[in-house]
Amino acid sequence: MKKVQIDGLIETVHYSPDGQIAYVRAYQRRGSTFSDVVLIKREDLVRLINSGMQYFTGERLCAMGTEFKTYEKLQIVPSPEGNMILTAPNGTRDDLGVTPQL
Repeated sequence: MKKVQIDGLIETVHYSPDGQIAYVRAYQRRGSTFSDVVLIKREDLVRLINSGMQYFTGERLCAMGTEFKTYEKLQIVPSPEGNMILTAPNGTRDDLGVTPQL
């Protein structure tokens, strides 16, 4: 089984009042390791995914350095209102299935 290359891992998300992602809290691959926590705006996240990078939802394992538990891969899904960012194929607005950041 081929190991999937993870370019970024989304830990939490902040939604704007209209239901779209405002920004996410993530870790990004930096060579053989990962960055500290970074905030990524929605438009930057769309650009990264459209460029071919593989972003997943998940969580960092406590006291394990850059080891993560991964959940679902992010997808860009076209809709009449614009692109949606989803982890499941069906949806009516952005939905990553992770804990919203307040």
